[in-house]
Amino acid sequence: MRAAGCAGEVAYVQACLRLFFAGPGAGDVSMRHLDGEKIAEIARLNKVAVFVLKALSRAPALQRPTKLFQWLDTYRRKRFR
Repeated sequence: MRAAGCAGEVAYVQACLRLFFAGPGAGDVSMRHLDGEKIAEIARLNKVAVFVLKALSRAPALQRPTKLFQWLDTYRRKRFR
């Protein structure tokens, strides 16, 4: 994925996973200039979408990337009925 020009998106998913496993204050998960669709696809393909959703759930609502958060929540609902 890094070779496909998605290094920032991969780093974002990694930061969310660090936040999920280490707890609050584990890292910056800012989406400055990142593609939410690529982030969702990376999380889905690597089977970590639910972990990314849970990490983002810990962030204040105004700091969450709304479209990404909604996509991840919809994915979770469809996948884990």
